[in-house]
Amino acid sequence: MYFELEVEIGQKHGVMEWPKVPDGAFGFQAGDLITVPVPEPVEFLVNNTGAHPPADFVASFMPLFSDRLVDAFRHAGVDNMQTFKAILRNPVTGEAWDSYKVVNVLGRVACADLDKSTYEGPGGTGYEFKELVIDTERANGALLFRLAESQGMLIVNNSVLDHMYDEDDEPRFDGVDFIPIKSACNV
Repeated sequence: MYFELEVEIGQKHGVMEWPKVPDGAFGFQAGDLITVPVPEPVEFLVNNTGAHPPADFVASFMPLFSDRLVDAFRHAGVDNMQTFKAILRNPVTGEAWDSYKVVNVLGRVACADLDKSTYEGPGGTGYEFKELVIDTERANGALLFRLAESQGMLIVNNSVLDHMYDEDDEPRFDGVDFIPIKSACNV
């Protein structure tokens, strides 16, 4: 079974201004290795405060994960993340958080079952799915990937979720939402 990885709906605090990155490094949704130097830390301006600190998953446009969340993915066996140190800074209060990474999820997997899914498009970045069905054979057990048919979507294998919840089935991380995706096996 697969899940779409999304920033939890309803976060009132987050990124106010996206960082400037060098040409060639703006491919965080392409799934390709970024080969140009990226000055670190990558600075994000946020409206978080000490009373409302950043969540573990802050943004999906340029995936911004806490170090804890990156470590959990790595412990789950995910090995296709290119990471860059990030700092989140509130320009009004001066508060800053430096235990974050900008994550480039490497690889795209073409595994949407278009016959069983409902969608619009394709558009500029692919299809916009109203209901996505994953062909599990074509997903081939991948743990974390961008969906080739809609590169803005991050897809997570069910086995990774064991590292995202504690023994009481409570989430270990704030701001992370795993949306179940229907699966089909075309044998």
